[in-house]
Amino acid sequence: MLTMEGQLLAEEHTARGRAGHLRLCALGGGAFAAALCIGLVASTSFSGSGKKDLLLSQQANVELQDDGGLDQVKSWASKRANDAVSGKYHPSPGSWDDSVIYQIQMDRFNNGNKSNDELNVRQWQKDAQAKGDLSGVPSWRHGGDFKGVMDRLDYLKDLGINTLWLTPVLHHNGDYHGYCSTDLTTTDPGFGSPEELRQLVKEAHARDIRVVLDIVINHMCDVDTHYDQQPSDPAPCAEVLDSQYRYTWKGEDPHQANIQFSGSFFEAFRYQKFFNRCGPCQDYQMRGEGAVAIYCDFVNGMFDYNTRDPDFQYVFTQLHLYWIAYADVDGFRLDAAKHVTEDFLAYFSTQARAFARKLGKDN
Repeated sequence: MLTMEGQLLAEEHTARGRAGHLRLCALGGGAFAAALCIGLVASTSFSGSGKKDLLLSQQANVELQDDGGLDQVKSWASKRANDAVSGKYHPSPGSWDDSVIYQIQMDRFNNGNKSNDELNVRQWQKDAQAKGDLSGVPSWRHGGDFKGVMDRLDYLKDLGINTLWLTPVLHHNGDYHGYCSTDLTTTDPGFGSPEELRQLVKEAHARDIRVVLDIVINHMCDVDTHYDQQPSDPAPCAEVLDSQYRYTWKGEDPHQANIQFSGSFFEAFRYQKFFNRCGPCQDYQMRGEGAVAIYCDFVNGMFDYNTRDPDFQYVFTQLHLYWIAYADVDGFRLDAAKHVTEDFLAYFSTQARAFARKLGKDN
């Protein structure tokens, strides 16, 4: 991995269609090839515009639809990551080749704190529970959380594992699986607080267990956000965007739709250019290999990131570097890697490794 890093550093902004770059995040190949980024984040410190930093959170009421506020967002994201750096960090292993990985679906592993079971539960589940209708039980949230994982760490150690792979833990739309992120600055309340995540990682490290977070790099969700005019077919838009990306061809207008952001949409991402805006695709298109699989929304309400945009790349990366500095996590598993552009994978991976090295995580 280190022997290929120099090439990646030189090409992180210009990578185009090189399948090899997809493997530079791999954990020794195998099932994690093209998906897992070890090491972590960028030491870059953005100077900002000199204006007061934005305190962006779900509670903040900030409109960020014009590019005029983007410098503030970038400055805030960078400052957030760098301000989280403190103390001594758990070192990376000399090699990840000996990893014995246990994947945990957070909601389904163990319920250690019943007081958070009703937090961020979808309304349809609440209605079904009130009626005693159990037909949807497989899709309900079941209460697994950080405390539940902590309670079972000794059991996991006894199994002989040395790496935990946690499904997405950041704030999401309430579906049990967590793969529909809504806020990248905090954990999902049904799983527990950021402090509990940090404690989980600390206790895992005390048992020589590494922690890898599964992160969603393809889309952001919001049920109240919609297009001004729903695209009927994402394929023509996707083909044009892909041609512009791979061949710098400006050609025809891709006819992207405009997003009407709701008041609940993640504030730092309220920019049209942060999303591809080609609209939702059919299941067969999403599972395919063509351009539409990269640029379409998987379903309604799941808005596909424009990972070609350098401002998006920067802000998204900085927001995830924070979790390396704050929680001392050991790696990221990049979900849906085939559904984003290759330059973004290269950029994110390079910045994550560089940042991690500054914290003593050399691999």
